[in-house]
Amino acid sequence: IYYGRHDASKSPIAQVRGAWEIMQKLHVPVEFINELDLNLEILKQFKVVILPNVTILTPPQVAAIRQYVREGGSLLATFETGLYDQYGERGNDFSLADVFGLSYKGVESVAFPRGTIISPGQDLLTHLQDTLVPRQDNSIFISAPYAITKPIEGITKAICWAVEVTDPSPLPLVRSKPSDIPAVHVNRFGKGKAAYISLDLFKMYPFLQSQPGSTTAFSGGMSLYFNVKGWMADLIGEMVDWLAPNPPIRTEGASLLACTFFEQKEKNRLIVHLYNP
Repeated sequence: IYYGRHDASKSPIAQVRGAWEIMQKLHVPVEFINELDLNLEILKQFKVVILPNVTILTPPQVAAIRQYVREGGSLLATFETGLYDQYGERGNDFSLADVFGLSYKGVESVAFPRGTIISPGQDLLTHLQDTLVPRQDNSIFISAPYAITKPIEGITKAICWAVEVTDPSPLPLVRSKPSDIPAVHVNRFGKGKAAYISLDLFKMYPFLQSQPGSTTAFSGGMSLYFNVKGWMADLIGEMVDWLAPNPPIRTEGASLLACTFFEQKEKNRLIVHLYNP
């Protein structure tokens, strides 16, 4: 699939790869759904459906996803998901705006040295992975475009905020200004739940440095260094835990440990396969 009629060079492969890598790091078994299979019958087989910046959605696909969430399914989407129609034309709002609980207002094109501090607003990121310094307040500086959104009902349910950085140097004295733009937003729709992340996070993930010290996090006005890939994976992990709090299995171990499982309903058992790729 292409991104948009006038931007067909942008491939969705990076988003799919990033989503896969994060799920593997979190030991969450996943299955890929082809865009042709985005129908209600297929969607209802899964506890959570992830749309990693799936910008183009047809009206039947939108209707199927909306009904899936309304009937109790859970959805995680990022950036410009559902902003384009089947002809590659960008709309004025998300086709799933009511499901997200957000209205699209545009994109803030941020490039280094300017950036955004993603700051949790609730008790989130309680088990950061690969961190060097333990802390309670966890924020991260990211230099990348993000979607500007506004809660539809007027009362935000954001759990992270985008705080614009106007002067990132020197880092310990970073200057920023407040923002009312949700960076991570959660919503209940019908019997189901939806989580939305304003960044194209899955696309960014595969290309980030994995060694500690590669990214600066801000905590209590002090700059601390930790693995940004661990931060992002933990954020997604928190979202998945909220969307599906009772998974069939839960695996703990090193990030290289991979996990798959198969359910044999007729024999009432699960077959779990753990391997070190």
